[in-house]
Amino acid sequence: MRTSLLSILFIFFSENIFAQNIGINEANPKNPLHIKGRTQIDGRLSINQEKIGTLGGELAYPIFEAVSANSDSSDINLVLFENTGFSPFLNIGHSRGTKNVPLKLEYTDGIFSLLGHAYDGTDFKTVGGIELKVDSITSVGNIPTSMDFYTSKNGAETYQLRMRIDRNGNLGIGTSAPVQAKLVVNGFTNYDNTPSSYGYLKNTGAGTNTNTGSQNYSIYASNRIAASEFNAFSDARIKKIKGLSNNQQDLETLMKLQITDYQLIDSISKGNTPYKKVIAQQVEKVYPQAVSKLTDCIPDIYKLAKIDNGFVLLPNHNLKIGEKVKLIFDENQEVVMVKEVSKEGFKIVNHKPEIVNQSVFVYGREVSDFRSVDYEALTTLNISATQEIFKKIIQLETQNNTLKSEIKEMRADINDLKLLILK
Repeated sequence: MRTSLLSILFIFFSENIFAQNIGINEANPKNPLHIKGRTQIDGRLSINQEKIGTLGGELAYPIFEAVSANSDSSDINLVLFENTGFSPFLNIGHSRGTKNVPLKLEYTDGIFSLLGHAYDGTDFKTVGGIELKVDSITSVGNIPTSMDFYTSKNGAETYQLRMRIDRNGNLGIGTSAPVQAKLVVNGFTNYDNTPSSYGYLKNTGAGTNTNTGSQNYSIYASNRIAASEFNAFSDARIKKIKGLSNNQQDLETLMKLQITDYQLIDSISKGNTPYKKVIAQQVEKVYPQAVSKLTDCIPDIYKLAKIDNGFVLLPNHNLKIGEKVKLIFDENQEVVMVKEVSKEGFKIVNHKPEIVNQSVFVYGREVSDFRSVDYEALTTLNISATQEIFKKIIQLETQNNTLKSEIKEMRADINDLKLLILK
């Protein structure tokens, strides 16, 4: 009897459940399940959890999906209404440890990733996204972060890092280490629609030229470098004037500078162009105010190697744990930290494990004393020295004119003596 009663109740509730909307704290439910008030779910909420794709790719078991019933968009819309005046936030938190014993995040830990996946005809592939991660050593009240932006190029199998905003607010395009300036652009696009004629400004001077073909641009505005005019700050009202420069001393300094013939070690990307310029280390000894130091990578290794799951197979590298090294891949280049070293090679921090037995070019280590020369400072030094030379020329011309007058007078006196003698 009891079993029959339970069966009748089950049938009764089943018919009502499938025939009507269910309301929780809602007397007039407008959907199959209408919950009024806050809802807590302890555990995973799975919607349409089923396999998508044939290769078992990254979206094999989606937690949430939106599929349109017709040709309309299948967008997922989130609209929040409130009267507090504050903008709504989508907060994503990450901690090591457990809920009861949370632990702080460490260097290179990810905080969140927003990745885009696209179906290529066989399966879903990751084609780009945004990632926020810890960018340096952490401590209480100190979580430095960086944000990376990824896209995929035509014909590429995997997405690549395109832009990074580091912990100091520096923006890097084409580089993972924008340490040289607030904006660092690494790489170029070969553009063959350049103006037929253009003006230029570089460390050897300014002038005009005609276009003879495509050019490599890192930043493009309207003309190469790329602007129609370059203005350097020189207003007297922003300077503490200490006096005029000593032309004689500047000339002596200029005479100590050595002009050197050289070619760049990085002949692959820079070519074998011969240069006739100064060397920063030599200028630093003579005229140190024209030399500055920054962080950059030098080609002191410059060898092709193999990388397998973060380990670079390269004997005799001379790298140390904690140093950073620049690696060049087929599609991008990265500056990474050395985690372990051995006679066979070195292991790097936080590298994609899917890179297995691939070629990588080890450019060289990152140094904090990379030197650059202020050619504008050398130009003004040359102006001052030229002024001293001009003074000397004026003095010599004055002396020469005096000597000419004296010689003329002496010749007149000699002629007078000759006339007296002849009489």
